Amino acid sequence: MNTYAIYEISTGEIVCLYRGADPSLQIQDGQNYVQCDPDTRQETHWVNNGGLTEYSDNEKALKAKEWFVGESWSNSTMSWQVDDSDLLRSEIAKEVRAKRNVLLAQSDYTQMPDVVLSNQDEWDSYRQALRDLPANNASALSTDDIVWPTPPSTSG
Repeated sequence: MNTYAIYEISTGEIVCLYRGADPSLQIQDGQNYVQCDPDTRQETHWVNNGGLTEYSDNEKALKAKEWFVGESWSNSTMSWQVDDSDLLRSEIAKEVRAKRNVLLAQSDYTQMPDVVLSNQDEWDSYRQALRDLPANNASALSTDDIVWPTPPSTSG
C-alpha cells in the first residue's frame, strides 16, 4: 500500500497523509497529491514544485511555535502570517487574561490582612499592572509583544 501527501496547490501545505490505492478520490478542489515515504510528516515537510521538501531545523522550530486562530503558516515566507487581525487579537487577549488570572491568584495572599509585607505598595502596583495588562495590550498581534510586570520580592 502506498502513502501519499495530499497538499494545497497554492501553498504546498500538506493537509493529510493518505495510505491506499487511489488518492485522487481523497483530494478536493485546489489540492493535489504526491507519493511519499510512510514516515513523512506534515509538520516536517511541504510540497515545493511537485516534490517533497523538508523544512530546515529553524523552519521546523518556527512552525512548531504556538499559533492562534487568525494566523496561518506561509511556505513562501516560512513564517506565520496574520489572516484575521481582529480574531487574532481576540485570541491573544484570551491567552493574556488566562495567564494574568493565574498570576493574580498566585499573589492573592499578599492582600490578606494578616500578611505583613514591607513592600506592600510594590505588590499593589504589580497587581494593578496585571489587571491593566489586557487593556494596555489590546493591539498586540503576538504574545511575544506582551511585557509582563515583574513580581516584587516577598519580604515581610
